[in-house]
Amino acid sequence: MSLNFLDPQIWVTISFILFFVFFGKLIWRQFSSFLDNKILEIKNEINEASKLHQDAKDLLASESKKIQDLDLVIKEIIDDSKNKSYEILLENKNKIESQIKILEKEALEKIQLIKHQAQEEIKKEIVDKATLVAEDIIKNKLSEKNQISIMQDSVDQTKKILN
Repeated sequence: MSLNFLDPQIWVTISFILFFVFFGKLIWRQFSSFLDNKILEIKNEINEASKLHQDAKDLLASESKKIQDLDLVIKEIIDDSKNKSYEILLENKNKIESQIKILEKEALEKIQLIKHQAQEEIKKEIVDKATLVAEDIIKNKLSEKNQISIMQDSVDQTKKILN
Protein backbone atom coordinates (compact mmCIF):
# COMPACT_ATOMS: atom_id res chain seq x y z
CA MET A 1 0.00 0.00 0.00
CA SER A 2 1.48 3.23 -0.98
CA LEU A 3 0.64 6.67 0.11
CA ASN A 4 -0.38 9.04 -2.49
CA PHE A 5 0.46 12.52 -1.28
CA LEU A 6 -1.52 14.06 -4.03
CA ASP A 7 -4.73 12.73 -2.62
CA PRO A 8 -6.54 15.43 -0.57
CA GLN A 9 -7.81 12.88 1.93
CA ILE A 10 -4.25 12.11 2.97
CA TRP A 11 -3.61 15.79 3.66
CA VAL A 12 -6.80 16.15 5.61
CA THR A 13 -5.78 13.18 7.74
CA ILE A 14 -2.25 14.53 8.24
CA SER A 15 -3.56 17.99 9.14
CA PHE A 16 -6.09 16.44 11.51
CA ILE A 17 -3.33 14.46 13.25
CA LEU A 18 -1.00 17.48 13.39
CA PHE A 19 -3.82 19.64 14.74
CA PHE A 20 -4.35 17.19 17.59
CA VAL A 21 -0.60 16.85 18.18
CA PHE A 22 -0.10 20.63 18.48
CA PHE A 23 -3.43 21.69 19.99
CA GLY A 24 -4.54 18.44 21.60
CA LYS A 25 -2.88 19.17 24.90
CA LEU A 26 -4.48 22.58 25.09
CA ILE A 27 -7.88 21.25 24.09
CA TRP A 28 -7.49 18.32 26.46
CA ARG A 29 -6.61 20.68 29.32
CA GLN A 30 -9.63 22.86 28.60
CA PHE A 31 -11.89 19.87 28.23
CA SER A 32 -10.40 18.25 31.35
CA SER A 33 -10.74 21.51 33.29
CA PHE A 34 -14.36 21.83 32.15
CA LEU A 35 -15.08 18.24 33.20
CA ASP A 36 -13.28 18.72 36.53
CA ASN A 37 -15.32 21.87 37.18
CA LYS A 38 -18.50 20.02 36.33
CA ILE A 39 -17.47 17.14 38.61
CA LEU A 40 -16.76 19.59 41.46
CA GLU A 41 -20.06 21.36 40.83
CA ILE A 42 -21.94 18.05 40.90
CA LYS A 43 -20.05 16.96 44.07
CA ASN A 44 -20.95 20.27 45.74
CA GLU A 45 -24.58 19.85 44.77
CA ILE A 46 -24.53 16.27 46.09
CA ASN A 47 -22.91 17.43 49.34
CA GLU A 48 -25.46 20.26 49.67
CA ALA A 49 -28.31 17.83 48.97
CA SER A 50 -26.83 15.39 51.48
CA LYS A 51 -26.55 18.18 54.06
CA LEU A 52 -30.14 19.27 53.38
CA HIS A 53 -31.25 15.65 53.63
CA GLN A 54 -29.48 15.29 56.99
CA ASP A 55 -30.98 18.58 58.20
CA ALA A 56 -34.43 17.36 57.17
CA LYS A 57 -33.83 14.08 59.04
CA ASP A 58 -32.69 15.98 62.14
CA LEU A 59 -35.70 18.31 61.93
CA LEU A 60 -38.04 15.32 61.50
CA ALA A 61 -36.47 13.60 64.52
CA SER A 62 -36.75 16.80 66.56
CA GLU A 63 -40.39 17.34 65.62
CA SER A 64 -41.17 13.66 66.26
CA LYS A 65 -39.62 14.02 69.72
CA LYS A 66 -41.72 17.14 70.34
CA ILE A 67 -44.86 15.27 69.26
CA GLN A 68 -44.00 12.39 71.60
CA ASP A 69 -43.40 14.84 74.44
CA LEU A 70 -46.72 16.55 73.70
CA ASP A 71 -48.46 13.17 73.63
CA LEU A 72 -47.00 12.40 77.07
CA VAL A 73 -48.08 15.80 78.39
CA ILE A 74 -51.59 15.29 76.97
CA LYS A 75 -51.75 11.83 78.54
CA GLU A 76 -50.62 13.24 81.90
CA ILE A 77 -53.23 16.00 81.68
CA ILE A 78 -55.96 13.48 80.85
CA ASP A 79 -54.88 11.13 83.66
CA ASP A 80 -54.67 14.03 86.11
CA SER A 81 -58.12 15.22 85.04
CA LYS A 82 -59.55 11.73 85.50
CA ASN A 83 -58.01 11.47 88.96
CA LYS A 84 -59.25 14.91 89.99
CA SER A 85 -62.75 14.23 88.65
CA TYR A 86 -62.81 10.92 90.55
CA GLU A 87 -61.69 12.72 93.73
CA ILE A 88 -64.38 15.36 93.22
CA LEU A 89 -66.93 12.61 92.62
CA LEU A 90 -65.96 10.86 95.86
CA GLU A 91 -65.95 14.14 97.77
CA ASN A 92 -69.39 15.08 96.44
CA LYS A 93 -70.69 11.58 97.18
CA ASN A 94 -69.47 11.88 100.78
CA LYS A 95 -71.02 15.34 101.10
CA ILE A 96 -74.34 14.08 99.74
CA GLU A 97 -74.29 11.10 102.10
CA SER A 98 -73.57 13.33 105.10
CA GLN A 99 -76.33 15.73 104.03
CA ILE A 100 -78.73 12.80 103.73
CA LYS A 101 -77.78 11.64 107.26
CA ILE A 102 -78.29 15.16 108.61
CA LEU A 103 -81.66 15.45 106.86
CA GLU A 104 -82.71 12.01 108.13
CA LYS A 105 -81.73 12.98 111.69
CA GLU A 106 -83.60 16.30 111.43
CA ALA A 107 -86.64 14.52 109.97
CA LEU A 108 -86.62 11.96 112.81
CA GLU A 109 -86.31 14.76 115.38
CA LYS A 110 -89.24 16.61 113.76
CA ILE A 111 -91.28 13.41 113.74
CA GLN A 112 -90.49 12.85 117.43
CA LEU A 113 -91.39 16.47 118.24
CA ILE A 114 -94.66 16.27 116.29
CA LYS A 115 -95.41 12.92 117.95
CA HIS A 116 -94.72 14.38 121.39
CA GLN A 117 -96.86 17.46 120.64
CA ALA A 118 -99.68 15.25 119.39
CA GLN A 119 -99.48 13.10 122.51
CA GLU A 120 -99.54 16.21 124.71
CA GLU A 121 -102.53 17.59 122.82
CA ILE A 122 -104.34 14.26 123.12
CA LYS A 123 -103.53 14.10 126.86
CA LYS A 124 -104.80 17.66 127.32
CA GLU A 125 -107.99 16.88 125.44
CA ILE A 126 -108.48 13.70 127.48
CA VAL A 127 -107.87 15.62 130.70
CA ASP A 128 -110.25 18.39 129.61
CA LYS A 129 -112.96 15.92 128.63
CA ALA A 130 -112.40 13.86 131.77
CA THR A 131 -112.65 17.04 133.84
CA LEU A 132 -115.87 17.98 132.09
CA VAL A 133 -117.28 14.49 132.57
CA ALA A 134 -116.17 14.43 136.21
CA GLU A 135 -117.59 17.90 136.78
CA ASP A 136 -120.83 16.84 135.19
CA ILE A 137 -120.99 13.72 137.36
CA ILE A 138 -120.12 15.68 140.49
CA LYS A 139 -122.73 18.34 139.78
CA ASN A 140 -125.51 16.09 138.69
CA LYS A 141 -125.07 12.84 140.56
CA LEU A 142 -123.34 13.61 143.86
CA SER A 143 -124.74 15.32 146.86
CA GLU A 144 -123.48 18.69 147.92
CA LYS A 145 -121.69 17.22 150.92
CA ASN A 146 -119.82 14.71 148.71
CA GLN A 147 -118.92 17.47 146.27
CA ILE A 148 -117.30 19.56 149.00
CA SER A 149 -115.44 16.52 150.31
CA ILE A 150 -114.08 15.60 146.85
CA MET A 151 -113.07 19.22 146.19
CA GLN A 152 -111.31 19.40 149.52
CA ASP A 153 -109.41 16.17 148.76
CA SER A 154 -108.40 17.55 145.35
CA VAL A 155 -107.12 20.78 146.85
CA ASP A 156 -105.14 18.82 149.46
CA GLN A 157 -103.59 16.57 146.80
CA THR A 158 -102.72 19.60 144.66
CA LYS A 159 -101.03 21.26 147.63
CA LYS A 160 -99.01 18.09 148.26
CA ILE A 161 -97.95 17.93 144.62
CA LEU A 162 -96.94 21.60 144.52
CA ASN A 163 -94.97 21.46 147.78
